[in-house]
Amino acid sequence: MSAMEITGYAGPPAVANELAGADLPPTKTTDGGVSPEEWARFLEYNFGDEAAARKQLSTHLQWRAEKLAKWPSSERPQWVHIHGRARDGSLLMHAVGGKLDLTSGTYEEFTMDIAAIFDKALDRRGNEKLTIILDTRGGDGWPNPPGKSMVNFARLASNVLSTNFPMRVHQLIIYPLPWPFGTLYQNVIKPFMPTRVAEAVVILEGAGRGSDSARIEGSAQETLSCPKELGNYLTMDAIRPDMRSRHIGLPEK
Repeated sequence: MSAMEITGYAGPPAVANELAGADLPPTKTTDGGVSPEEWARFLEYNFGDEAAARKQLSTHLQWRAEKLAKWPSSERPQWVHIHGRARDGSLLMHAVGGKLDLTSGTYEEFTMDIAAIFDKALDRRGNEKLTIILDTRGGDGWPNPPGKSMVNFARLASNVLSTNFPMRVHQLIIYPLPWPFGTLYQNVIKPFMPTRVAEAVVILEGAGRGSDSARIEGSAQETLSCPKELGNYLTMDAIRPDMRSRHIGLPEK
């Protein structure tokens, strides 16, 4: 890493020294130190712009010290979990939008919950990436928040997570998305997303958000299945057992 000057961050001396241009970043990150891998991610996220990467990294370290390090464990993130790996080997995070209870917290709190999961799963000294799959379908007895609320939450979460965990999301696969919402995403949401996040998004079209019982009244095989294209990214063994009934037709291996 080239010599640099970071302002606006009063972190531990080891961090300040490293950001001031020490030849080799510390290999341990328990004191807030920056590893070579972490610096490389911030630099890549900013398309090689060192000044922008330094500014973003400084802001991140302050956020990490003032917010993330003090964030309490929560029982809220029952709607998101990490289980298995995608076909490309990336760690798989499964988000089930219908299980998000908007009455249990604020958008910022939900975002910090996910950030805590990211931080626990991803070693700052490593290069592990996540494939995130977001199931938009509802379920019986679930909160099933309205789509508009999920869009507002997604805007905040994508900005906070991409800023503080740059280049960590390999793909964000949203499914099934009825075609009108796909158009909405392209015209209304995507233009306001960080470039690196927009690059990672994959939209898989399909039937919308109804409940399990409503779908079963039709054809369970058709309505509880997932878009067949999802099988290009993962197999059934990557899905947590309690979610497999919602993914009929996904290849076993």
